Amino acid sequence: MNRISKFGIAVASVLVLMAALSPLLASWERVQSQNLVSRLDSPDRAHPMGRDQLGRDELGRIIRSVLGLRRRLDRSNRVGFSV
Repeated sequence: MNRISKFGIAVASVLVLMAALSPLLASWERVQSQNLVSRLDSPDRAHPMGRDQLGRDELGRIIRSVLGLRRRLDRSNRVGFSV
């Protein structure tokens, strides 16, 4: 196996692991909670990627989006295999 394929497998593995553990890593309440006072804050221990324009946690939003992608792929596979 060459280095590029190893890198691709590692990235895919991290995404699958994030999708599997997303309910534990980022709760929906934490992702959707807005704090306009601390909007656009720089990264710190509680929010490693900082906050967006509405004060929401950026890392939590990314993790939850991976979960949404997993659900969409599951639905598309069911439709594809049911035909």
